[in-house]
Amino acid sequence: DNNAIYQLENGLNMITKGHYSTMKPGHVSSSNNAAHRELHRKFGYQYQIEKAVFSMSAKRNSTFPIRVNIANTGIAPFYYRWEPQIALLNDNNQVVTHVSNQTVDLRNHNPGSSFNVSVNLPLSGLASGKYKLAIRIIQPGSDKAKASAWKLNPRFAHIQFANTLPVIAAQWSADHALVGGWSVLGDVFI
Repeated sequence: DNNAIYQLENGLNMITKGHYSTMKPGHVSSSNNAAHRELHRKFGYQYQIEKAVFSMSAKRNSTFPIRVNIANTGIAPFYYRWEPQIALLNDNNQVVTHVSNQTVDLRNHNPGSSFNVSVNLPLSGLASGKYKLAIRIIQPGSDKAKASAWKLNPRFAHIQFANTLPVIAAQWSADHALVGGWSVLGDVFI
């Protein structure tokens, strides 16, 4: 039956057992739209920040240790190697320092598992003041300048965490690099 997946219980069982990350239905009748929306919410990648460990202040020209524990609360493992990044943002939400964590491979973290993103953020040359500590997981290369634009909505080039946190909206810059997409963990005083 082509409509079996749209019967909520059958569909949820299929999604859970198959670890599906997306659904591309052909024809959905209007009587099945509510079930389709409910099933779509269950698909794919969902990452939740369980804990962020950092000091609220740091000394200039030092390094700033940060550890963020993230759980895969979704239905699927991540099928591509995307990049966790941690940064300090100024009042204009511009990155003043950031670091990527190349050791975390999301493909190795199945639903129900947790992992840590641990970095030492360099604070060289920063002025004293208040900054926003932020995290994002992005599609590789999306934050680099490119000769031509990706034909992709910028909100699909980063993971939106399943937390209630302030988020700096993602957009493409004039040189086709991803800016924004940051989830703000809190303020840090340098």
